[in-house]
Amino acid sequence: MSIIGTLLAIIIAILISFFLGPIGVLILLSVIFGLVLNMYIRNREMHNDIQRIKEKLGILEQDEFNMSNEEIEEELLEELKQEGRDNKI
Repeated sequence: MSIIGTLLAIIIAILISFFLGPIGVLILLSVIFGLVLNMYIRNREMHNDIQRIKEKLGILEQDEFNMSNEEIEEELLEELKQEGRDNKI
Protein backbone atom coordinates (compact mmCIF):
# COMPACT_ATOMS: atom_id res chain seq x y z
CA MET A 1 0.00 0.00 0.00
CA SER A 2 2.80 2.43 0.83
CA ILE A 3 4.48 1.68 -2.51
CA ILE A 4 1.34 2.68 -4.37
CA GLY A 5 1.11 5.86 -2.27
CA THR A 6 4.77 6.65 -2.94
CA LEU A 7 4.37 6.19 -6.68
CA LEU A 8 1.17 8.24 -6.68
CA ALA A 9 2.89 11.05 -4.76
CA ILE A 10 5.78 11.08 -7.22
CA ILE A 11 3.44 11.21 -10.22
CA ILE A 12 1.40 14.02 -8.68
CA ALA A 13 4.57 15.94 -7.80
CA ILE A 14 5.88 15.64 -11.36
CA LEU A 15 2.54 16.83 -12.77
CA ILE A 16 2.50 19.78 -10.35
CA SER A 17 6.06 20.72 -11.30
CA PHE A 18 5.13 20.51 -14.98
CA PHE A 19 2.08 22.77 -14.65
CA LEU A 20 3.43 25.24 -12.08
CA GLY A 21 6.92 25.70 -13.51
CA PRO A 22 9.61 26.95 -11.08
CA ILE A 23 7.31 26.78 -8.06
CA GLY A 24 6.48 23.22 -9.03
CA VAL A 25 10.17 22.31 -8.85
CA LEU A 26 10.27 23.54 -5.25
CA ILE A 27 7.17 21.50 -4.48
CA LEU A 28 8.78 18.47 -6.13
CA LEU A 29 11.93 18.88 -4.04
CA SER A 30 9.89 19.24 -0.85
CA VAL A 31 7.89 16.09 -1.67
CA ILE A 32 11.09 14.15 -2.34
CA PHE A 33 12.56 15.39 0.95
CA GLY A 34 9.41 14.35 2.80
CA LEU A 35 9.39 10.88 1.26
CA VAL A 36 13.07 10.29 2.05
CA LEU A 37 12.60 11.55 5.61
CA ASN A 38 9.55 9.31 6.07
CA MET A 39 11.47 6.26 4.82
CA TYR A 40 14.39 7.06 7.14
CA ILE A 41 12.11 7.36 10.18
CA ARG A 42 10.35 4.07 9.35
CA ASN A 43 13.69 2.32 8.87
CA ARG A 44 14.95 3.62 12.23
CA GLU A 45 11.74 2.47 13.98
CA MET A 46 12.05 -1.01 12.46
CA HIS A 47 15.69 -1.19 13.54
CA ASN A 48 14.77 -0.22 17.11
CA ASP A 49 11.95 -2.79 17.13
CA ILE A 50 14.30 -5.53 15.93
CA GLN A 51 16.83 -4.61 18.62
CA ARG A 52 14.13 -4.82 21.32
CA ILE A 53 13.03 -8.21 20.00
CA LYS A 54 16.63 -9.45 20.05
CA GLU A 55 17.08 -8.22 23.62
CA LYS A 56 13.86 -9.92 24.73
CA LEU A 57 14.85 -13.20 23.08
CA GLY A 58 18.42 -12.98 24.37
CA ILE A 59 20.01 -12.99 20.94
CA LEU A 60 23.53 -11.54 21.01
CA GLU A 61 25.53 -10.45 18.02
CA GLN A 62 29.07 -11.61 18.58
CA ASP A 63 31.89 -10.45 16.40
CA GLU A 64 33.93 -13.65 16.10
CA PHE A 65 36.46 -12.15 13.73
CA ASN A 66 37.77 -9.55 16.17
CA MET A 67 38.73 -11.79 19.08
CA SER A 68 41.72 -11.21 21.30
CA ASN A 69 44.50 -13.80 21.46
CA GLU A 70 43.43 -14.85 24.96
CA GLU A 71 39.87 -15.52 23.80
CA ILE A 72 41.15 -17.61 20.89
CA GLU A 73 43.43 -19.63 23.19
CA GLU A 74 40.59 -20.27 25.66
CA GLU A 75 38.30 -21.43 22.87
CA LEU A 76 40.96 -23.76 21.45
CA LEU A 77 41.67 -25.25 24.89
CA GLU A 78 37.96 -25.89 25.44
CA GLU A 79 37.71 -27.64 22.07
CA LEU A 80 40.77 -29.79 22.86
CA LYS A 81 39.26 -30.77 26.22
CA GLN A 82 35.98 -31.72 24.57
CA GLU A 83 37.79 -33.79 21.94
CA GLY A 84 39.73 -35.58 24.65
CA ARG A 85 36.46 -36.43 26.45
CA ASP A 86 34.86 -37.63 23.23
CA ASN A 87 37.83 -39.92 22.43
CA LYS A 88 37.62 -41.60 25.87
CA ILE A 89 33.97 -42.55 25.34
